[in-house]
Amino acid sequence: MEVRSHLTACLEKCGTPVELVFTDSKCLDCGVVSDERLMPLHCHMQSHRIHVEEVKKGHPGKVEPHHKGETEAVHKGTLRKLW
Repeated sequence: MEVRSHLTACLEKCGTPVELVFTDSKCLDCGVVSDERLMPLHCHMQSHRIHVEEVKKGHPGKVEPHHKGETEAVHKGTLRKLW
């Protein structure tokens, strides 16, 4: 309890409170809402682009068949150049 009473005594000596004014802004990159002066620095050091739409999984080219096992190169017959 000694710490609590010491803190209470110190706070009573502080005098009248000071009004703090915060102007909230929303970060367009990460969506954090805060005063610009207090925003976390993880994405606010440099501006960068992010993907804001839902990501769709897919393969842009045509699908080719494949197998999951190991492959072995085998050639039957004679090798020859066509050119």
